[in-house]
Amino acid sequence: MPTISSYRSQRPFSAVAITVAVAMLVTAVGLSVLAPRPVAIVPEPQPVLTPALTLAPTAVPTPSPTPTPIPTPTPTATPENKPGQPGTCLILEQKYCGTGDKVLGFHAGFNIPAGVPLFAPFDGYIISSSGKFSQSGGDYHQVGVYVSPDGNYQKSTLLVDLTPAEPIVSSGPVKKGQLIGKTTGTVVSEAGGRNLLVSASTAYGLPDTGFEAHLLAELLQSK
Repeated sequence: MPTISSYRSQRPFSAVAITVAVAMLVTAVGLSVLAPRPVAIVPEPQPVLTPALTLAPTAVPTPSPTPTPIPTPTPTATPENKPGQPGTCLILEQKYCGTGDKVLGFHAGFNIPAGVPLFAPFDGYIISSSGKFSQSGGDYHQVGVYVSPDGNYQKSTLLVDLTPAEPIVSSGPVKKGQLIGKTTGTVVSEAGGRNLLVSASTAYGLPDTGFEAHLLAELLQSK
């Protein structure tokens, strides 16, 4: 059985032991406190790559072509008839222009009243004559207008004949548009009973100026 002295001898050991134990515990705690704590590495979030969208090209509407306006033809004004003045056919008043028919090959024939004025189609000289129709034997008068450098009929380069016609001017120079004669009631049986025949001719060997064709086109009816 232990004695009091033995207890006394053991107490310092126990105190030292306790002290050492406490010191070791404090040291352990201190070391645990001082020891670096593991750092949790949190990975940074990686950006989620969204595939690029390929945009379809926007369809550009094709503009509709602007319709070309159809030009409206300008109506040709009908020349005004002026009594006592030549029309576009140069020889007759406008109301008779374009009323003729082609007869006897190269004449423009008319059925118009007697007394209708006849005009010179250009500056020139006038010549008048008379004769008989080959078939009917009837008498007629004829008026002609010609171009000549000196009035000599033999030197004429262009001639327009009006048959039958009553001359107002029998000879000498005339001006374009001048009154030179009138129609008569005499008919030409060879030309289907027309009472006026108009012909134009260029002197043989001279170039065609186109006057004849233009004159006849204005005298004849449009087909």
